Amino acid sequence: MREKPRRIPSAAMVIACIALFAALTGGAFAAKKLIDGKDIENNSITSKDIAKDTLKGSDVKAEALKGKDIKESTLAEVPSAATATDAGGLVGLTAVRVEPFTLTNGGEQQIYQRGAFTLTASCAINEGGDDFARILISTSVDNSAFDAEDDAPDLDIATPAADREFLTVSPNTTTPEIDSNTDGSAIAPDGSEIAGADLTAAVNLAQDPAGTCRFYGYVMGA
Repeated sequence: MREKPRRIPSAAMVIACIALFAALTGGAFAAKKLIDGKDIENNSITSKDIAKDTLKGSDVKAEALKGKDIKESTLAEVPSAATATDAGGLVGLTAVRVEPFTLTNGGEQQIYQRGAFTLTASCAINEGGDDFARILISTSVDNSAFDAEDDAPDLDIATPAADREFLTVSPNTTTPEIDSNTDGSAIAPDGSEIAGADLTAAVNLAQDPAGTCRFYGYVMGA
């Protein structure tokens, strides 16, 4: 009986089989290396060894990541941060920080404005023999009220400056003095409110030029 001729695989089939074998054994080898943990122990695993979008939260040990492992600029705002601020976590209130600054004689600078209320710092040197570092409050709505250095049961647009002192420091000329107000508040009929403040005023401090007033702190308002 004549034997049937054997079919010889084509060159293309041989190349395809070799490629398939290499792919399968290469994947198994890589998996074995990972299971053996040699790459982990040698810290040789890099981002190129991990397929995109394959790691999950469950793949990371709880509390293993630290702040230095995270690029802060890529983090989005916490949803509640838009309404709850540094103002004690109270919704609807905003804490405004007053960065330290100085004024010389006759200088003025607005340090806070929200709704009906404005706080303005001023410096007066040798005014009647005294130096004054002042923070005055003003309102754009009549029948407002505030409680700070002055206790004004009725704060109006036309209330004179002498009755609008939120914080005042007034030592004798060239004498250094510093004072803070930690309980200032104000409210207006339109709903504007200063719910608290921690402001500091100083004059003639040793680190500042003579005849200089310094201010800083924060105001919490709505």
